[in-house]
Amino acid sequence: MTLPSVWDSLLNVIELGPQTWTFVCRVVTRSQLVATYPKRARRIYTGYAALVALLLAAAVLVDVLIAFTQLSGPARVVLLAALPTVGLLAAAPRLFSKGTTAPAAGAAGAALPGQPTKGGTRMPGNQHVEPRPEAAADPSWSTGEPVLVVEDLRKRYGDVEAVAGTSFSVHRGEFFGVLGPNGAGKTTLIEILSGQRTPDAGSATIFGVPPWPRSPSINNRIGIQTQASSFFPELTALEHLETVAGLYGLPRSAAAQALAMVGLAESAEVRVRALSGGQRQRLAIASALVHGPDLLFLDEPTAALDPEARRGLWALLRELKSQGCSIVYTTHHLDEAEALCDRVAIVQKGSIVALDAPRYLVAAHGGAERVIVPADLLPLEQLRSLPGVEEACPEGEAVVLSTATTAKVLAALGPLVDLSLVETRRPSLEDVYLSLTGKEYVQ
Repeated sequence: MTLPSVWDSLLNVIELGPQTWTFVCRVVTRSQLVATYPKRARRIYTGYAALVALLLAAAVLVDVLIAFTQLSGPARVVLLAALPTVGLLAAAPRLFSKGTTAPAAGAAGAALPGQPTKGGTRMPGNQHVEPRPEAAADPSWSTGEPVLVVEDLRKRYGDVEAVAGTSFSVHRGEFFGVLGPNGAGKTTLIEILSGQRTPDAGSATIFGVPPWPRSPSINNRIGIQTQASSFFPELTALEHLETVAGLYGLPRSAAAQALAMVGLAESAEVRVRALSGGQRQRLAIASALVHGPDLLFLDEPTAALDPEARRGLWALLRELKSQGCSIVYTTHHLDEAEALCDRVAIVQKGSIVALDAPRYLVAAHGGAERVIVPADLLPLEQLRSLPGVEEACPEGEAVVLSTATTAKVLAALGPLVDLSLVETRRPSLEDVYLSLTGKEYVQ
């Protein structure tokens, strides 16, 4: 048995094991996240690591003494009895470890990966995001503890790096969106974070515990809805959900409640194979919600939903967020991300190219406002010469005027055209995506 495997076995004897191992690795690699641990947590993890090292050294010393001095009789008994005594001392920190299993956010004034700082947000190897206005107040979720911390995560398939050095954190009660075109690495990232795949490099913790191999301590605290959800096709929707609820040790009533939450109560007795694509999608979401998780992974949950069901899911997710549930959410609907998410990460070729609240991304990268004028109302050159117009570009049967002073442009157009025929459009998250990636968002 190698020294690292012995160490790992000793650490996992009690609940402090995984957290201490993560802390020690961060100390060794000089990670900036060490500063985010409260002083009390740092003392406990350091003390526990030292005690386990002492236990390991004592075991080795006893083996050496027995091998080379061939102790026998009472002396051997005394030395062997010392081992469980040291083991009991190693377990003592568990008595004082409540409430310290995860580092607190913002301790010692440090910012977690992806958190805003006065100089803007910069991810390792990713694009810089402009500083936020100083007067902007921090949202309530930003003061909560981080439930998910990701550091330099990497996953490669042959020549393709699906996840290329991704780092960010998600806090309690935060709605975190992941945007990107097909093949950007969103699903691979979700699969790694939910323990379905192992990364090639980097680290991640959920509630202070690595998601791989899957720890029983987090099974009941996370919910997962993937693009390729599996079902029991010959069961009814209610029977399927009762089976899922039973896996979590929940009563059947939990299944009925989850069906009602996603609007499937009327289809409770319909066999799963007879459900429509949208109804199956809602059943998959109900399966992820049935046990009341603290952290939800939702991979394009509205892909097959009609507009009414989509809005209903929005309301449900907002309610869950208000109750403290954290949500990691991938979507191909940019308007959806703009309406729901506290922060969004835009992913391109496995890397995060921008990460911040939608409004700050729009302010930094959205570009100018647009005034859209029918092309047959005024000549192009006259439109270009209007006060406040920065650029005038023909697009189909209209001319799009870019401006930083929409009111000035409209005031100049008022005497010349019927303003009821003129449209205005503010920058959106779609403009940000187009600016950062140079391509249309594929839905």
